Amino acid sequence: MAEIPFSDFATNPSNPYYLHPNENPSLTLVTPPLDHSNYISWSRSMRVALISKNKLRFIDGTFVQPAQGHLLHDPWLRCNNMVLSWLQRSISENIAQSILWIDQAHAVWKNLETRFAQGDIFKVSDLQDDLSNLHQGTLDVSTYFTKLTSIWEQIDSLRPTRDCTCAIPCTCGAATDLRKYKDQDRVLKFLKGLTDSFATVRSQIFLLEPIPSLEKTFSMVLGQERRSHVPLSDSTDISSMAMAFHPTTAFGGASSRGRGRTSPGRGNFPPRTCTHCGRHNHTNPAPAITLSPLLQNNLWLPFNTNTTKYFSSYNNIKSLLLLSLMDALKMVLPSLM
Repeated sequence: MAEIPFSDFATNPSNPYYLHPNENPSLTLVTPPLDHSNYISWSRSMRVALISKNKLRFIDGTFVQPAQGHLLHDPWLRCNNMVLSWLQRSISENIAQSILWIDQAHAVWKNLETRFAQGDIFKVSDLQDDLSNLHQGTLDVSTYFTKLTSIWEQIDSLRPTRDCTCAIPCTCGAATDLRKYKDQDRVLKFLKGLTDSFATVRSQIFLLEPIPSLEKTFSMVLGQERRSHVPLSDSTDISSMAMAFHPTTAFGGASSRGRGRTSPGRGNFPPRTCTHCGRHNHTNPAPAITLSPLLQNNLWLPFNTNTTKYFSSYNNIKSLLLLSLMDALKMVLPSLM
């Protein structure tokens, strides 16, 4: 007697009738759940999930229900009900109520396809409008690219480009050129939708021959965004440092031109009060230094004048005060003696 196919369903994980102990009816295979507007993306995600669990044959009609008493009848019933539970938990509540009494997973899948996959021409029209109106705007490059890719994938699922299945493969290259032009159109759409801040890298990519792939183009633009991006926190820190830095002279006054007035609210410095007049926002000027005749005639000084001079260097002032004191002592001591 010949062995029945798939009879090792209890021990062979590659058997479509095999159920892992961790698989249970409460699993949610796909998010977000099916509603009235996302059937294309939902159906693709659900097919991928069922393929990973080796249960796609229960929704595409490959596995029909075995006769009562057949060895695979109970395993089929168990797997069919498991797939039914997964479908129901991946569908919005109002839609799930309409398929609750359908017993076979294949019939549920066909029912949903008939209800929500129709009117593809209108869906394609909406997707093309969304594609033509999509620009980067305030989006970052990654988010903008993701939105474009999502629309392109939906269009491909509705209008797939098939490969040649003829007995004698085509050798004219028309199908290859069609795919190449399609990829170039997507690169152009991605680049033209970018903001003007990417004008330089966009021009550089246009000059390349051949035009790079869409993935390579995205990588180049993303690298440009990373190089030119300055985080707001860094900019704020630099501004704060610039506001807090106020160089001062040796006499404690703010270094500025004119009358040295400061604007209120800049920095965290207390208001300055003049010790001469008692008013705020300025200090009394640097002390005037009058040179004695002896110091004025010294040849090492960079100037020779008998007028009052202001000095901003603390070391120069200290040296000049010391020399003035010595000069005064020389003039006073002889008279005391």
